[in-house]
Amino acid sequence: MSLEGPGLASNVVEELTMIKKRVAYLEEENALLKRGHHAQQRSVRGYRAQQQQQQGRRRFPNNLNNNNTLDNSPKKGPLKQHDENFGCAANFGLGGLLNKYWPPPGLSVKDEARRSGRNIWVGSEHRSLQVSHELLGAALPDAVRGFPVAIFAKYEDNVNTAIKGAAIAAERLREQGRYVGVEASFRDNRNEVTLMVVDVHRSPDEHERGALTVASQTDYKVLGGAVANRVRDRKPTLLRAIGKRAVWAATRAVAVAREYVVETGPNLVFAPRFNSVQLSNRTEPSTVVELYVFAM
Repeated sequence: MSLEGPGLASNVVEELTMIKKRVAYLEEENALLKRGHHAQQRSVRGYRAQQQQQQGRRRFPNNLNNNNTLDNSPKKGPLKQHDENFGCAANFGLGGLLNKYWPPPGLSVKDEARRSGRNIWVGSEHRSLQVSHELLGAALPDAVRGFPVAIFAKYEDNVNTAIKGAAIAAERLREQGRYVGVEASFRDNRNEVTLMVVDVHRSPDEHERGALTVASQTDYKVLGGAVANRVRDRKPTLLRAIGKRAVWAATRAVAVAREYVVETGPNLVFAPRFNSVQLSNRTEPSTVVELYVFAM
């Protein structure tokens, strides 16, 4: 027994030592596998980010030069809010709200880029003065991206902001002897509106007689048919709206009327403006938004 005891004890010690080494080796291997897994995940995320960035560059070719070729020269820094390209569609990052609506229906990205116009997405953070400033910036003689200006908006709040901004800018430009009109059209559905602000080479012959008052509950489809008939009959058409829901209905009515007229007749645009009128149920004059619709 005395001969077997020390031998047995030494064997147990050796086995325990081997087990400890094996456990240490397995822990080290497991740590390496974890680090490799995290590195692989980072690699996959980096690859996906790179792919998305490349897709964004293909989708938003905002570095086109005058020859419609890509200009990859380094930029001087990030765009500031006073930059004349601030707010353009090409400057919104991936996942932005505008991705869904780019390019406008019937135009490819390349065709839209060749129009060399400015694009503005009006969201809940926008104000009408900001929209007017961007429109006035496009009217500058040295503007890199001038007219036409495409304003993308949806639902009553944003469309109301866009129309009021266009009215402010139109008034400023009218004082300088320059006139603009607005083409209204739908995008994916009747809640998404594109307002294309274009140069008009003459002052529209605006009339106040026969003005159509638009209420918040007005059926824009019925009103659009009436506007189309008046335009075909060469009658002056003025839509007068009070409140954002009324402005929303008036804008969609013009878009519907344009669909009726544009295939068989001239293009239909409207000149937005503010006016002060005296309503019968109010003691003080009220400020209204007016859309003077005419053929161009």
